[in-house]
Parts: sequence; C-alpha cells; structure tokens
Amino acid sequence: MHQERQRRLIIEWLGAPDPSSRLNDAQKLRMPNTGDWFLKNDAFDLWKSTPRSIFWIYGIPGCGKTVLCSSIIEDLSELCHPDTGTLVAYFFFDFTTQDKQIVGLLLRSLLSQIMVQNQGILEPVQSLFTRNRGGFQRPGSKVLLSILHSILKAAGETYLILDALDECSERAELLEVLREIVEWGLENLHISVTSRGEKDIEEALIGLHSAQFRLEGKGVNEDIREYVHRTILKDTRLKKWPAEVQTEITSLLTGKAGEMFRWATCQLDALRKCIKLEQLRNTLNSLPRTLDDTYLGILSKIDPEFTHDAIRILSWLCFAFRPPTLSEVAEALAINLESSKYDTTQRIQDAKDILYICGSLVTKSSDFGGVLKLSHYSVKEYLTSSRILQSDQSEYYISEQAAGIFIAKTCLIYLHQFDFSSHAEADAARTDHVLIQYSTDFWSEHFKRAEQAPELLSLAIDLLDETKSSFLNWAWFAGIVPDGFYTETPRWTSQTRNSTILYYAVLIGSLDLIKAALDRGPDVHAEGGVFGTALTLAAYKGDATIVQLLLSSGAEVNYQAGIFGNALQASAYWGWVEIVALLISHGAK
Repeated sequence: MHQERQRRLIIEWLGAPDPSSRLNDAQKLRMPNTGDWFLKNDAFDLWKSTPRSIFWIYGIPGCGKTVLCSSIIEDLSELCHPDTGTLVAYFFFDFTTQDKQIVGLLLRSLLSQIMVQNQGILEPVQSLFTRNRGGFQRPGSKVLLSILHSILKAAGETYLILDALDECSERAELLEVLREIVEWGLENLHISVTSRGEKDIEEALIGLHSAQFRLEGKGVNEDIREYVHRTILKDTRLKKWPAEVQTEITSLLTGKAGEMFRWATCQLDALRKCIKLEQLRNTLNSLPRTLDDTYLGILSKIDPEFTHDAIRILSWLCFAFRPPTLSEVAEALAINLESSKYDTTQRIQDAKDILYICGSLVTKSSDFGGVLKLSHYSVKEYLTSSRILQSDQSEYYISEQAAGIFIAKTCLIYLHQFDFSSHAEADAARTDHVLIQYSTDFWSEHFKRAEQAPELLSLAIDLLDETKSSFLNWAWFAGIVPDGFYTETPRWTSQTRNSTILYYAVLIGSLDLIKAALDRGPDVHAEGGVFGTALTLAAYKGDATIVQLLLSSGAEVNYQAGIFGNALQASAYWGWVEIVALLISHGAK
C-alpha cells in the first residue's frame, strides 16, 4: 500500500500530460477495419519482432497518420500482459500546444506510463524524486533521459509510439533525444514515429537507420472510401440522399481525395449544407482540387460582417500558448483594441456561434470545458504561409508577430479593467470573467513574443505598478503575493514604485520590459518579492544576460536581501555554473 501511494505521488510530481485524450480523439475518427491493411503488412510485423528497431511512417498532410497511430497503439496493447512484461508508451505531439518544455513533457509522460504498467519499476524514479528535494523541484530533460534509460534496460519488450514529430515545437531537441535513445542500442526497444516527410526529420531518421513506410496507395484510398461511406450512413444530413447518390458521393470523394482524409472531411462538411439535389450536384461538380483551394473556399464563404472576428479567432487558435475554450475566445472578442476597453456589446452571446463563423476550419473538442482548436495542422500551415498572401483572401494571413501583439494587448487590456477590493472578490470574478486565467498565465509570454512593440510597453509597465489595483489583481491571480496583500496600507514612493516594476520585469524575463524599467532610474537594490532584489531573482532564474545587464546598471553583487541572502547563493541553489562564475568575477563572496 505504501509503495502504491509513493508511485501515485511520483506520477503526480512528474506532472505529465495524459496522452489518452488525444488517443481517444483519434480512435473516434477511426472506422472499423481502417488501417488493418497496415497492421497486416510485413513491414509492421518486422518492426515489432526486430530488436532495437525504429520505424518511420510518413505521408502528406491529412493522410491519416494520427488515426493510424491510434490503430498501432490498440494493436500493440493486446501484447501487454503483466506476465509478459511487454510495455507500450505513446505520445501525440500537437501544434496547438506551444509549451517550451515539450520534450521534457514527453519524457515525463513516457516514465509515468511505464510506471503504471510495470509495478516493479520504481527505484530509479524514487531516487530521482528524493534527489530533487522530495519533489520540490522537477528534473531537466537530461536527467529524465538517464532515468528512462535505466528503466528500459531492466524492462521487457517495450514499444514507444510518437505521433506527429513535425508538430513538435522543439523539433531539433526532440530529434537529438530520439538519436540518443536509439544509440542506447537496447535489444528490447522498438520505436515507431510518424510525421510529414520534412527534410530535417528525414535526414535525422535515415541517420538512425530507420525502416521507412510512406502512407499512400490502395490501402489509404480504401480507408478513405470506408470513412466516407460510413460517415454518410450515420450522418443525418447526408444519409437522407438516395442510395445511388450516396454511392456517387463516396466514389467522387474517394477518387479526388488524393490520399487525404482531411480533404474528404472538408468536402463532407460542405455537402452537409446542401438541401436540394441540384445544389448537391453543383457542389460535387465544383469540388476544390487541393487542400489549399478547399481552405480558400471556406474563407471566401465567411460572412463579411464577421471577417474581423474570424481573423481574431484564427489568430488565437494559431498562436495561443494553450488551446482556449469557446468561452475564452468569445470573451476575447469583447475587447476593443482601439479604445482599450472591454465592450460587452461586442461579446458573442452564444459562444458556439464561433463554430458558425469559422466553419470547418475550427472544431470543439469533446473534452470538458469546450476547448476550441483549428481542425487540422494544415489549417495553421496555410493561414501562416506565403501562399495565402497570393490569394484573394490575403487578409486572413496570420503572422506570429502580429498575433503576438494582438493577443498580448487583449490580455493586458483585460487585466487592466478590474478593480477588486479583496482577493475573495477577485476569486469570485473568475466565473464571469473567463479570460482571467489565460490572461494572467500567458500575457507575458505573448508580450515577449511581440518584443519591440511600443504599443504594449506602457500597458505592461502599468500592470507591474504595485500602486495600482490591476497589479494587485494580476499578482493575486498569478499567485505571487500573500494573503492579506489587498488590505496592506500602500508604502510606495515614486522611487520604490519604479524599483518594484524592475523586480517584476525580471520575474517575467522580458529584456524590453527590464530596459524600460531601468530607464526610469530605479534603485536597483530596492526590495520586491521573496527574492529581495532584481539581481538575486535573475540569478535564481538562471538568466545570464539579465544578470549582466543588472550588474552593468549598478547592482551590488553582494547586496543582502531575500530568502537566499544574495545573488551568489540563489544561483548556486540551482547550479547555474555560468552565473556563479559571472558573479564571482564581479566580486561575489
């Protein structure tokens, strides 16, 4: 019983994302028998039975790689029995998740899954837990990789399935981790990965002597036919047509899909809107040739009255740091960027109308909370590409810089609107003001993505001003101020005000914000939060550039303040060797 409690505690500490939700979503799209042709293929059987094997499955956008991955996982899961010791762990990369530590999440997820399946594997992770101050801190990727190696060496046959390498936000690091895992040379390890045929992925995997399988040909086309046929049979908007018309639809879509499930899905969405046979035939006779043409057609059908809203919605979905909910996006649309005000008359009353505005470019997940996503990675790829700039829908082009400015400004304006008198009142507001948490968590990330955007700087500086209620609200929501902070008598002068702005600018880690705060002439030794000074905070965070900037701005290297005492102690706590050396070179003791 104690061991099981310890296992659960460690899994909770690892904080790995649950990949089963993505697996379930993929399995919902899978029709009976689809993918069976692949599972019966000699190449798949050879991979399963060959020691230290790596298998790269690749194909064009929308050809069904993720759904096939779910079939592979389901097939391999039948091999998992406690008496055999066979393990299956998997991970779905997702373009909607822009976590900067995604490779670490992958490793933590694999470790968690293996711990759940093998009750005997605990000691290496237990030791890691203990070394990391009983779960006080989380290990980096190198340490996690070492522990994974130790565990897999002692495991039975192990299958690792990684989907959509091309959607990983840290692709270079991921490929390096994959190379290291393969070079362990473990006889019991079998790795299967999927992606588009991107050049860097191809070069990396060829270098690892991977077996390769391109998804194309008869098997894919038969799966598309089955998908279209069964979708028509169960869809109330499509099954109303006579049998011969249903057959015609199936034949046409299968023949023109070009091995792309995604293309067929979009055409089925268009056909659902047909209410007359003549309209249906006209749609079938004018099917777009490519996926780009399909998306162009969807954009052209957006009501001009909602063009501005659609651009904002799509910007959020392309570059949000986590998928927003329908309600969050609806709330964001109520922010008037010109007047910098929250305008309830602009709020979409029924958040589900967002799905109507953007059509099949977006989808709502079935998970609790109604997460809104682009319906496929290819949608983002098209909206952010130069190809759309050459079309008559170029206004829908979305750049990362512009989206960063827009989302950061939305979040900052949103946080500035509140004037709560207590943390109880602030907490109660979360129910009605659903964008509070996203704005709190990610405004600074979007701000940093949009560095050198002057229109954001004053909004950010004002938010970090401790004398204003907007700071108190943000700080409370972010968990960086103690209980009772609202009721303390303000003690700030203009000098300490500028100094605390510097402290929180360092906390956020934006060079633009730090330089703006320094330009105000603060006392660099004025104490802010629990770390005391801005220099100690920068040293604790491990940012050598910011440490050097503060030292150059007159920060005293041995100034005593905060829970660590000084900057040297703070940097030594995490083992930031470069910063320790930098501080010592400036006379730290």
